[in-house]
Amino acid sequence: MEKKGFELGQVLATRAITNKAKESKEFAEFVRESVRQHASCNWGDLDEGVAAQNKQALEYGGRLISTWEDTDLPKIWILTKADRSATMIHFPGERLE
Repeated sequence: MEKKGFELGQVLATRAITNKAKESKEFAEFVRESVRQHASCNWGDLDEGVAAQNKQALEYGGRLISTWEDTDLPKIWILTKADRSATMIHFPGERLE
């Protein structure tokens, strides 16, 4: 039986994501909806190979990735750690510490 969701742990966002969300209510809503979809096992705009890796990670453990893009908004990535302790929202190319 396939899981329909998972725990996000602590949800974090980079400073750039936070600043953009403060500037734009539309972007803030886009981020909220993307995180909701991520937690529901919808991986957004990922290719089939990475989506298959996510499916395995749900079953056997591992990190979960999704990517989201809207024509009028910047692309975001969402990454949940393998132990499900935290989920990070960031722009592509941002360095995560």
